[in-house]
Amino acid sequence: MNKLGAFVLLAGPTLFIMSRFTDSVEILLQNFFRMSFYTDSVANSGFPEAWTIFYWAWWFACAPYMGIFVAKISKGRTIRQVIFAECIGGTVGCWAAFSIMGNTGLYFELNKLVPVIDILEKKGGEAAIAAIYQGLPGGSIALFTIMIITLIFLSATLDSSSFTLASAASKKLSLDQEPAGWHKIFWALVIELVAFSMMFGGGLHALQSVVVITSVPLILIMAMASISLIKWIKEDQARSSSIEKTINEEPTKLTS
Repeated sequence: MNKLGAFVLLAGPTLFIMSRFTDSVEILLQNFFRMSFYTDSVANSGFPEAWTIFYWAWWFACAPYMGIFVAKISKGRTIRQVIFAECIGGTVGCWAAFSIMGNTGLYFELNKLVPVIDILEKKGGEAAIAAIYQGLPGGSIALFTIMIITLIFLSATLDSSSFTLASAASKKLSLDQEPAGWHKIFWALVIELVAFSMMFGGGLHALQSVVVITSVPLILIMAMASISLIKWIKEDQARSSSIEKTINEEPTKLTS
């Protein structure tokens, strides 16, 4: 994915992408709190509900199972390293993706190279993305590559999701033990069934509704989990300090 992004950056309007990225970061830093609390109470365009609130709800809905998966693959890492990688690495990745692809589409639309907005309104986001890739030099190869990458990404996401759900639903599962294969397959089929149901029952709008509804009770659960984590860290720190003190006192007792 990094190589594909580099290809789009170099083959596309490089200077425009970098300039717009700089402008966007500057606007974000200046208006972060305003945009975070913006409700559009006068115009009622629906943007805060469709974007800001939806993505807040999205992260709350995904946080529990993603937290389990990240903790599982981060064995041996410190809490500081995991937080740094998730917050900084994830943010930089999102910035790069939105900057490269979003500004490429914007450039094509402004310069009338590809009617991105028209395609988006008539055929949807998928067709608009495909049109943007095809507007690049060697666009057909890039489009084929993104299809392969998307397939791999979805397969890996389904595998990690089913693994996490099976781990959470298994009884007496040790830290180094993986859930049963049939259990992972069961949850993978459940996820696929839910995805197909949403696709034929309203698509993104149905997904947004489900995410917002399920995220509300998870806010309380996440708050309780955060308090529990802080208590556990304090207890672990006190235990480690006690053990370290005992080890330091042993040589003194032996010499005396």
